[in-house]
Amino acid sequence: MSNLKAFLKKFPLAYLCYSFIKRVYIQFLRIKLLMVRFTKKDKDLPTYREAYVMLSKLRKEPTFGKNCGTMEIDKKIDLSVIVPIYNSERYLSQCLNSIKFQETSYNFQVICVDDGSTDLSAQIVDRYQDDSRFIIIHQANMGHSGARNTALKHKLGKYVMFIDSDDYICAGYIEKMLNAAYEQGADIVQGSYKKCNAESKTLESVRCKDGKINSYRELEKLGGVPWGRIYNTQLWENVYYPEGMMFEDTIIFNIIFRRATYVYGISDALYMYRIYGENTLDKLQGDIRLLDAVWSVRYSLKESNRLNLEKNNDYYEFLLSQCSKHVYYRIMNMDKNVQKACFVIMCNVVEEYSDYKKIVSNDKEVVLQELEDAFMERNFAKWVICSKMLKLSCG
Repeated sequence: MSNLKAFLKKFPLAYLCYSFIKRVYIQFLRIKLLMVRFTKKDKDLPTYREAYVMLSKLRKEPTFGKNCGTMEIDKKIDLSVIVPIYNSERYLSQCLNSIKFQETSYNFQVICVDDGSTDLSAQIVDRYQDDSRFIIIHQANMGHSGARNTALKHKLGKYVMFIDSDDYICAGYIEKMLNAAYEQGADIVQGSYKKCNAESKTLESVRCKDGKINSYRELEKLGGVPWGRIYNTQLWENVYYPEGMMFEDTIIFNIIFRRATYVYGISDALYMYRIYGENTLDKLQGDIRLLDAVWSVRYSLKESNRLNLEKNNDYYEFLLSQCSKHVYYRIMNMDKNVQKACFVIMCNVVEEYSDYKKIVSNDKEVVLQELEDAFMERNFAKWVICSKMLKLSCG
């Protein structure tokens, strides 16, 4: 959706037509939302146990018993840059050079984890061993999560950031991000970023405002990915990236941001996020692995309970949205019975968090209140409509 929107913006008339059609469709969904109140409730929804068994047979819920434990922090290092690497020979030198040649008054280290690459990535990263700031680790393939976990077990600086090995950062990135972190006393500094293509040509800018970020809604517009921001390293204390599961980045919103007390944004777009090839999720539509959208939310909630994270309305309203569009748009091409089983599991997640109380404030948009009702009433049809409306409103 975002790629289509960026493409159409190049053609004003086409974008105007797209915007008009989207508004009309949203109004159509609003009418359906009113009508669904008068329809009979689903009688064929499975029980929670039945839903869990059905989904587990298709895609077993991953089990995790490990965590990173107590972290060692080297206060002489201001920033640890973590680069998970897998088969990125085409872009790797640009990525690492963009870090190596940062001009900054701060001390930083770069932890590069070659995750079992089968191309020339291992040889390329080894060229940086002569730079004492670079720590090079080679390991058997464990996926992006396994590579990040390996780096997080290392002795880190006061702040930490992630950069994908096919992305790169612009001049001044580290200096500006750390200036903001220290001047503001921020737990997280959220930067703006640019999307670029394989040839590094800018496609679109995604910007946040300068100043304190007060809500999940503001953060959600910037995405729940690990890159593009720096974190107080202590936020990652006793946190483990789930391995062998898709959508592992759900821990960013569901755990890391919830541990932060002060998030600060800067409008400078100095991180370059590269887009090339086909969209992975588009290729996977209907693939049973997409059920990890359900398991990743459950995992995040279990971990947040283990860490005794505070429950509040701001996060609860974000969780409603996540249990809606995040899940529905991954499983919408699956069998209807599978969709209903996913919905029942999400109902359980919402009920567990909210203690069976309706706490969406009355001043929120109607769709969010209707979505909460859908979970409380176990109204599958209403959940589908609300999920579509939420997706369109942010697309």
